[in-house]
Parts: sequence; C-alpha cells; structure tokens
Amino acid sequence: MPYSYHESTRLSHEDAIALKSLAATGELPKDHYWNALRNHHDANPTRFDRGNVVLAALLDRDQLQRQGTLSASSPLLPGGGFFTYAGDKHSLNMTRFDHWHPFLGRLFEITLPAAPSPAGQTLGGGPTLGGGPTTGTGNAPNPPSGLLPTPSGPLPPPSATGTGNPPKPPDNLNPSAVPEPASALMMGLAVVFALVGSLVARKFRLKASGEARQTVAIGVVS
Repeated sequence: MPYSYHESTRLSHEDAIALKSLAATGELPKDHYWNALRNHHDANPTRFDRGNVVLAALLDRDQLQRQGTLSASSPLLPGGGFFTYAGDKHSLNMTRFDHWHPFLGRLFEITLPAAPSPAGQTLGGGPTLGGGPTTGTGNAPNPPSGLLPTPSGPLPPPSATGTGNPPKPPDNLNPSAVPEPASALMMGLAVVFALVGSLVARKFRLKASGEARQTVAIGVVS
C-alpha cells in the first residue's frame, strides 16, 4: 500500500472488543484501554493522528460523539485519501485484505445500528408526528368551539321529498272551492245551452211580434 499504515495480522483482544461494541452500539468501548487512548488523542489530536491513521479516525469520531455532534449511525471512517484506496483494495479481495489487515478489514464490514426515530414519531398505531394526543378510535378530532356556527331555535321538520309520502296540503284549503274536471265541463255546457235557448226564444218573440204588427196593418187598411 502506498500509504504508511502497518497492522498486525493477528487481531488483538482490545480490537476484537472494539469491533463488537461498534457493531452493537456504534460506539467505542469505555474500558481502561480505550479510555487511555482517548486521553492521548484529546491531549494533542494533531500529533496523535499522524502516527495512527485508523485509530485516529475512530477517536476523532468518538470525540464528536461525546460532544453530541455525531450519532451512533454516522460512518465509522472518513471518505477520501487513504480510506478510499483501502476500501477499493478491500472490495477487490476481502479474504486477502482481511488476512493482512484484520482490524481495518472488519471495520469496512461492520453494519452500524439504525438511527433512532425522532421523538413522537413511531410506526403503526403509535402517536403521530409531533407527539400530539390521539383518541385511538380512528375518528377525526373535534374542531375547537367557536369555529362552527351553532343553529338556534327549533329544527325544521324533515322534508318529505324522497320518502315516498306525498306532501300534506295546507289546512286552509277548501276542497269544495276547487271544482272537479267533470263538474267544470257540465257547468260550461249548461251555460252554452242557456245562451242558445235564450237566443232561440228571442228569435221566436221577434218573429211573433212581427206577425202581430203585420196583422194590425192589414186590418187598418181594410
């Protein structure tokens, strides 16, 4: 490798504990060995990073985690430079790479724990986003009072439309005031007959009156 990095082909006990802790919690162990490395790193990070590429990357991440900047699901190793080159070599032949670099090779293969969900956000039937209360019945919450107008006075009777019952006529309607169709026809015919009879009678009266005047005129001449 063109970078200055040397690692024992035998995985140490401390490295094995670190790999187990990172895979389970995403954090380095808090034992005597790693606490001592933290102290050396924090005393002079620049000097520590020059001679310990892999440990420096892990302890830089650990320091940011202790400061609350990174979570347990953040990447173990930075990108670019040495780690990009080493990752490509690891992808080409994982077995060979893990033999010569057992600690770094297993760091590339660790699956970190998933990031926890934000507060108030769950899947399934839990509380909704933001932690607002729910009734658990699936019904929409009632709107605040004052937003919807409240009707005053008695409610109007239900409409008869669509129920199969005919509408009720007004109480003040007199059935006798509305003639039946047959009665109206008979009344019309009676009026017509009366008018015709009146005209015929008038004609006969006029005719009889004319004959009487003619008879009188003849008697006078005689």
